[in-house]
Amino acid sequence: MKIITIQLIGNVDDKFYVKLTLRDTKDSNVHSIDGFLPSLPSQLETNVKQWKKVYRQLEEVRKVATLEDVPKEETRLSPTSVNNHSIAEQKEQVKTTLNQWLNCGEIDWQPIRDELIAVSIFLQYSGEEVRFFLEIQDPNLRQIPWQEWSLFESRFPQTKIAIRVRGKGRFKGVRKLSKVRIIFIIGKSDGIDTKSDLKVIQRLEEKGAEVKYLNQPTREILSNALREEPGYHILVFAGHSRSKKDGSIGWIDLNDEDRL
Repeated sequence: MKIITIQLIGNVDDKFYVKLTLRDTKDSNVHSIDGFLPSLPSQLETNVKQWKKVYRQLEEVRKVATLEDVPKEETRLSPTSVNNHSIAEQKEQVKTTLNQWLNCGEIDWQPIRDELIAVSIFLQYSGEEVRFFLEIQDPNLRQIPWQEWSLFESRFPQTKIAIRVRGKGRFKGVRKLSKVRIIFIIGKSDGIDTKSDLKVIQRLEEKGAEVKYLNQPTREILSNALREEPGYHILVFAGHSRSKKDGSIGWIDLNDEDRL
C-alpha cells in the first residue's frame, strides 16, 4: 500500500511551504519533494463563506440551527428562498476558484502536481491501494473542500482524502486540551442494551476523559452540544440506526421523533 502525505506548513512570502511524501508500507523507502503553493485567494475564501451561509439557510439545516449561530446583521426570522439549486451554484463557484488556485502554473508548485500525476499513473498499472493524507496547520485551509480538486477527481477517483491537523508530531505547538473529550449520545434504543456501552464510557471517564452525556436529545440540543467549545475528540452513539441499501446515506434515531 502506498501512503501519500501532503504537508502544508506555515506561510513564507505569501506562499505555503509544501512537502509531498510518498511511502510504501512494504518497506522503509520514503521519497519526498518540496514546493510552494501560492497563498489562499481571497475570492476562494469569500466563496467558501458564502456557500456555508447559503447552506445554513436551508430549511432542513435551520431546524437544528440557533440564532446564536448567525451574526446579528444576518439574523432572519423566517426561511429565505434558498433551495438546493442555490447550493449547487455556490458549490460550483467554490469548485471553480479552488481549481483556478490549485491548477495555477506557479513554478514552485508545479513539481508537486507533476509528482502526483506520475504516482497516479504508477498506481493505475500496479493496482496498489493508496491512502491520502493532508496535514494542515492553517485553519482556513482546513475549510477548503480539497476533494473537489480536479487532479484528485481524475487521478485518484477511488481515494478519500483524510485531513490531519497534526502528523506524527511534526507540527509543533502546545496542546490546548489536557483531556480527551467525548460526547456520548444515547438515542432511541428500544430492545438495545446500552448499559455495556455506558460502562465502557464510564471507565474512560475514570481514567481522565471528559465526557458529556446526552440521553435521547432533540436535534436542537445535539446541535448546540456539538457547537460547544472546545469541541470533542470522540463521538459515540448508542441506539437505532439505518441506511440506504447502497450505503450512501445513513440515519441515527435520536428519540421517537427526531433522527439525523
